[in-house]
Amino acid sequence: MVAFWACISAVLCAAAAQESAPAPPAETVLLARVKQHMRQLLVRQPNYTCQMSVERSRRRNPKRAFELLDRLRLEVALVDGKELYSWPGARKFDERELRDMVGGTSATGSFALHARAVYFGATARFHDAGETMEAGRPVRTWRFDVPQFLSGYMLRVDGGAGAAHQAIVGYHGEIVIDAATLDMVRLSYTADVIPPELGIESTTGSIAYQRLRIGEEGFLLPVSSELAITDRDGSTNFNRTRFHNCRQYAGESSLIFDEPPEQTPPAATAALPPTELPAGLVLEAGLEEAVTHPAITGDPLRLALERPARMKGRVYLPKGAVVLGRILRSGTLPARMPLTYFTIMFERIEVGNSSFETPVRLDEVLPAQVGVSRQMVLDFEPGERKPLPGHYTIAITGNRPALRKGLRLVLSVIPSPDASSSRK
Repeated sequence: MVAFWACISAVLCAAAAQESAPAPPAETVLLARVKQHMRQLLVRQPNYTCQMSVERSRRRNPKRAFELLDRLRLEVALVDGKELYSWPGARKFDERELRDMVGGTSATGSFALHARAVYFGATARFHDAGETMEAGRPVRTWRFDVPQFLSGYMLRVDGGAGAAHQAIVGYHGEIVIDAATLDMVRLSYTADVIPPELGIESTTGSIAYQRLRIGEEGFLLPVSSELAITDRDGSTNFNRTRFHNCRQYAGESSLIFDEPPEQTPPAATAALPPTELPAGLVLEAGLEEAVTHPAITGDPLRLALERPARMKGRVYLPKGAVVLGRILRSGTLPARMPLTYFTIMFERIEVGNSSFETPVRLDEVLPAQVGVSRQMVLDFEPGERKPLPGHYTIAITGNRPALRKGLRLVLSVIPSPDASSSRK
């Protein structure tokens, strides 16, 4: 009986303690609701893809204005919790890191991963910053910090000759929440205690969110982001990104984003192209659309063969076959007269409904000179220690430099690294 009553007494005491325990603060309850709401939204997100337009600018010191460096156009996808990237219209997402595709200052995570890092797990510590009005609506702000030993935020700086420095750093920031819907309006972050060997003084970023429709449902998605990285010499690189044309990703191993252009079937007398083209086969093709500086990195490039491609009496490609490529960058070089360059790459060849990949080299631009302008193929790639594989640069002099429509390029087939091509 003693043990029984002791047990009952312990239960009653515990119940009394629970009844007398103070209720948690209202801001703590609200934060818990926000976390639960955002986690549900993020978990419900389907695999989806958006177009990604980026403007990259730079200023040499705080007293100078930002100067536009280039514009990028890419596709980005969230697939099974991973961010993947590709060029617009490419048939599959690239397995390379974004920095290897575009070079220069780039960042990943703003599409999906930063939000997931903040709301999932116990890495972020939140501090209520109160309620204010923004764009005519009440918003609630929480500041947060993630210590370095719990962080997954990596900074990487690529140096010359393939050298690179990287480090995982802690960071702090804030989330701004719509007080009525509990949807996140904005997420911002700033890196803490950056190792000196990276040469970075500070890095800050922000991501804006809106409800967008994918299929029959609405989801909270990123619509824009900004990133600023200031080096220890005072120079700052600034990226402004816009996400648009979002849709559900349903591909397995490949995805075509744009409607395929109408194809002109090859002439009845021309055989379909073989699965492999012989090395040394010459292709003379004309540019279908003009490209002007500054060009948008990632934009497609289309050339059409102006005559059949023959070798040893055999027609391998008919007139009208299309060579598809990509604009990688454009810029200017110091010279006695204006000199503008365009760096391009080639991806595949299409004939009717057949499409296959084969490596080609840019040999010559025809005609070599038009009026007061001069066009040439450079044997170096501006900004690189040596030309990257598959990159070719055309330089043009004159006051109105452009890759004009109809410009003829002489290409030649080179041996494939694996001695094969993929025909679809």
